[in-house]
Amino acid sequence: MILGEAIAGTHVLVDGTYSPLRELSEQGAVLDGRDQPVPLDQVGEVLFAQHDAPARVRPEFPAPASYGVFPDRAEHQRDLERALREAVVAGLPDGWQRAVVDCTALGNRIEITAAVTTDAEHRWIPTQDVVDALRRHRNVSYRPETGAWTAARFQLDQDGADLRTGHDEPNWVVGPEDGRAHYEELRYYPRATAPKWLLDPAWEHYGQHREAEQPEPVRMVQVFDGRDAENRPFAHRPALTSVEERLVAHYLHGGEILLRAYSSDPDEVDPQRAPAVPKQFHTDGTWVWPLALAYYLNEHGIAPPRDFLDHIRSRNHQPPAEVSDRAAADAKALVLGGDPRALLRLSPAKAMDIARGFISAMGMSTRFYSFDEPLEGGWSMLLGTDGWWSVFRLADGEVHNRSRFPDAYAAAAHLIGAMSLTRTEFLRDPDEPLQDFECPYEPMPGEPPLDAYDNKFAVVLREGDEVDRFGEPTGNTVFVAGTTLPQRSVPPQQQAGAYHRYRVVKGFEVVSGVAKPDFGQVGGGTAFVLPNDVQNLVADGWLVEV
Repeated sequence: MILGEAIAGTHVLVDGTYSPLRELSEQGAVLDGRDQPVPLDQVGEVLFAQHDAPARVRPEFPAPASYGVFPDRAEHQRDLERALREAVVAGLPDGWQRAVVDCTALGNRIEITAAVTTDAEHRWIPTQDVVDALRRHRNVSYRPETGAWTAARFQLDQDGADLRTGHDEPNWVVGPEDGRAHYEELRYYPRATAPKWLLDPAWEHYGQHREAEQPEPVRMVQVFDGRDAENRPFAHRPALTSVEERLVAHYLHGGEILLRAYSSDPDEVDPQRAPAVPKQFHTDGTWVWPLALAYYLNEHGIAPPRDFLDHIRSRNHQPPAEVSDRAAADAKALVLGGDPRALLRLSPAKAMDIARGFISAMGMSTRFYSFDEPLEGGWSMLLGTDGWWSVFRLADGEVHNRSRFPDAYAAAAHLIGAMSLTRTEFLRDPDEPLQDFECPYEPMPGEPPLDAYDNKFAVVLREGDEVDRFGEPTGNTVFVAGTTLPQRSVPPQQQAGAYHRYRVVKGFEVVSGVAKPDFGQVGGGTAFVLPNDVQNLVADGWLVEV
């Protein structure tokens, strides 16, 4: 007979293979992949087996445990042993006399088999509370000399309970397919020394799966694992040596400060203390954490949660000197809510406009730089997925002179300087039209904008040239004298205004362009955008009305 209710991770042995059990019914065991229940007399052993989803293998192999004094956690272990006993008792059937729970664990993999004796011995499915209690005990009983236990047997009868643990090579019911669990064991439970049975598979898995550092979405660190029925916080995590505790505290005080309040929160672990928990959030561009994490580490020995601690270790406990503007905005949005783009301290678009202006003013062509994609034969300024800006030159498919910057303004300044050093390589061709932002003069309000014209160039109006204009002389756009209204793409319904014709007295620079067809008009007329309005140019003697 099988007693208990199926939980995620429950497997049963049928025809020599363990299959996931969905539920037990009067008709038998309902299994994944089978249309009909399997009669219970055809079901063999019951196994709880679970392996968390794999985390990305980092570029560096896990380091050994740090030096330093390790805290005594005997009292915490006794509390969890009592919690384990209570969880087992709560899940046992009425009339139980004895129960045995065997657990094998390594890294993020865990296997449990259990039996209960009532009138006879029966296979028993442990509850999720039992699984959680075993995981927590394994965390808290970790020591750098031995690591976390790999085997545990919990026995319970009417006279009491007994928990025995061991640290030898696991004796699995259904072993893992590779060395992932061995690698995870060293990653999350670092040891001063590792036995061969643990180290060799871990190294092999690392060698086969390690990846280059990849950007990750910003995540929030939780101070505690959860809260009990009385809303008291709890955290059952492996402790740190005294040296690593200082290193982690140093990291938690680093990074970029996102938000700060000058008041303090109460201590949730020991409410009798005066409020001293800081109200402050930090980020390293990948994680966001409350500085309360450092307080609870220093005052109560509560280490950061597993994945964040692994991240700190992967960075050799050194917080970044700078955080990119984009990553900081993402982090602040995670704390406050809202659109990260609205929280950027510096506008990338404005930085690009500044770069375009300086590069254009030095006579360099837009053909030789890009903000959109790597540009062969020129310079590129691109935003990476990690929020940092890269400036580099691409030649024959190879990247040269790459530099990285936390914000767009620093990157733009570097781009301007880098291109100016080899300015003659990037000069605009004489017959190369100007982009709108490259034009030295812009139409005044009320005049057609620059994008109303094609083929824009900086040219010189010569002495004796004649231009004309319809309307008051308060604007700065004129056309070659005699250009018709359709050639100027003037809307048919628009009043043209009074006609004025001017001759150039002294030559000066202007922007020329060809009117685009628009408003049903043919366009094609040549326009000139002047450096000042017509009436001032007349007053200063550059033009004369004829």
